[in-house]
Amino acid sequence: MTHRDAPLPARPASAAIAQVPADDPHAACAAVGYVPRELLEKPVALRDGTGAGRGRGQAHDPVTTASPEAQAFYDQGVAYLHSYVWIEAARAFRQALRLDPKLALAHVGLSRVATALEDKQAAWQELEQAEALATGATPRERRRIALRRIHLAALEELASVEKHAAYKKALDDALAQALVASRFAAARALGHVTLAQVALSSGSLGEARAEAARAQREFEAVEPGPSSARNALLPYLDLVKGSLQLRGEPVAGRGLLEDVGRRLRALPGPDAWMQALFVLESIARTAREASDWKLAERMARQMLEHDRAYAGGHYALGLVAEQRGDAASTQEAFATAARLWAQADGDLRSEGRTPTRPPCRRPPQSSAGGTARGRRAAPDLR
Repeated sequence: MTHRDAPLPARPASAAIAQVPADDPHAACAAVGYVPRELLEKPVALRDGTGAGRGRGQAHDPVTTASPEAQAFYDQGVAYLHSYVWIEAARAFRQALRLDPKLALAHVGLSRVATALEDKQAAWQELEQAEALATGATPRERRRIALRRIHLAALEELASVEKHAAYKKALDDALAQALVASRFAAARALGHVTLAQVALSSGSLGEARAEAARAQREFEAVEPGPSSARNALLPYLDLVKGSLQLRGEPVAGRGLLEDVGRRLRALPGPDAWMQALFVLESIARTAREASDWKLAERMARQMLEHDRAYAGGHYALGLVAEQRGDAASTQEAFATAARLWAQADGDLRSEGRTPTRPPCRRPPQSSAGGTARGRRAAPDLR
């Protein structure tokens, strides 16, 4: 592990801003560079208009503290952190620690600020302080501290597929555990669906079946109706069921998965449109794992019907062509994927060849005009 041994010389903020593209509203936030410690530790007061609070749409993250004022400053730090206002976030977290030196998640917040300010040494130091306070934290807070360590480890080796996958799995597990502890049946059902997806991705079919059964029980406890969360949740529950059936009852599984794809593609709105694309990709991957290459091809072609500019669709079609020995079609599909992914994944620009592992799903632009980000397909139950 390599940490910075000495601070970098200060440079004016204008110099940092001048080096970033004008079309990226967040680019300047990531090019701050060295900031004097005395500025990050300067006392601050509670402020109105930061976005922190307990109202609808405000940032409030309950933490272990006996001080309401420390909680308020911590919330202010979270609000600033989510708004990319790094210096003010650091000041608020420091103020929370002055009021409650045992507030472990304030150190996690400071670790995240340090990463944003490109100070690896401080990021690790703050995490270590959070870990030293973890015995007084709740299980939820300890999970977040543990996640931060996995995150920093992944950031240390950005090229490591294994560490990236470990961080993603840890996030999925943490999210699912939080959901299954919810007082709402729909959230619990989604948590079990997520755990089933995680189990499927690791090949633990027995665990996936058990989680799917738990998800079904929670789903049945959700009240039906035109605006019920059941309507948003059902396709993703069926996605898990179909993925499991494909491995034992291929005809039934194939039919259910194709139906899930049709249902999600029919939903209106840009978010639903993007989610449908990722579900189609997920089904194509499941089909390949089950050696159902006809279903894999149908899903690849549906991806391209859905968005001709999505590199993942061309890549999936190339894998199908490769499996059946069609060298010309394989090369054409992989070349198209490489061209569309050229600004998103450097691995695809290696001597004009496509890597054997699937690249991260991060094409530069979708045909809807937005950035398509790789994420686990899941419904919005808000």
